[in-house]
Amino acid sequence: MLMAHPSVHIPPETYVLPQAIQRYSSQANANWNTLVDLVLATFEYHPEFDKFNISLRELSHRQKTIPDEKRNLAQLIDSIYRYHAEQQGKTITRWGDKTPLNTFYLPSIYAVFPDAKFVHILRDGRDCIASMITQLSGYNVETAADRWLNAVRAANKFSSSHPDACYRIRYEDLTLDPEKSLSQLCAFLGIEYSSDMINSERIAQTMGDVPALGHHDNVAKKIFRSSVGRASEVLSPSDMDFVTTRLDTELRKLGYL
Repeated sequence: MLMAHPSVHIPPETYVLPQAIQRYSSQANANWNTLVDLVLATFEYHPEFDKFNISLRELSHRQKTIPDEKRNLAQLIDSIYRYHAEQQGKTITRWGDKTPLNTFYLPSIYAVFPDAKFVHILRDGRDCIASMITQLSGYNVETAADRWLNAVRAANKFSSSHPDACYRIRYEDLTLDPEKSLSQLCAFLGIEYSSDMINSERIAQTMGDVPALGHHDNVAKKIFRSSVGRASEVLSPSDMDFVTTRLDTELRKLGYL
């Protein structure tokens, strides 16, 4: 939906933003050309970078010739996302990273981008677990429950320390009244709401990871609500009892029980 906004760009999941920050910081005394290669290689050498459908070689040449006063980590990372938008013919005011694992590295990302906005898309943990075990390999109800709990707790801990930088949007509210939810989100982000966001399925095939990965199939569909409460259809009664008990405290705090 945000990608459908004319001035916002969010590339495929990068998986490596926290690692790029860590590697740059650990080698901060290296010369600029080495740091450029290090950060860009962290992105481009990841197995999923093929979903970007670009090479960072030209960007590497650009970065190695920029003035000394512009040489810093935030500018370097910023250039990667803006370069991807540029290659898609898009002029933007904001970019984002939608990699879920970033949830566990919010403080380090915030340290590099203190003006960043963090959007927490919250969904009933039981439905999340049902989705994870049916769409992703390597998860069972126990590991999926732990993943949801740890992610929600990490997001809540960060937002309690930086409330002005964080915004929570409920999946259930978004699917019930997308125009209202997106209008409020745009106000938080400081961008004008665009009706194009409601019809975001039209750009799904241009997002490199969406057509390539089966668990993104629903992104190419019009907004629907049939996945709300889906856990009762997917989980066995015993699994539902386990999940509800395991998540009980957080579900109650968040108003899902």
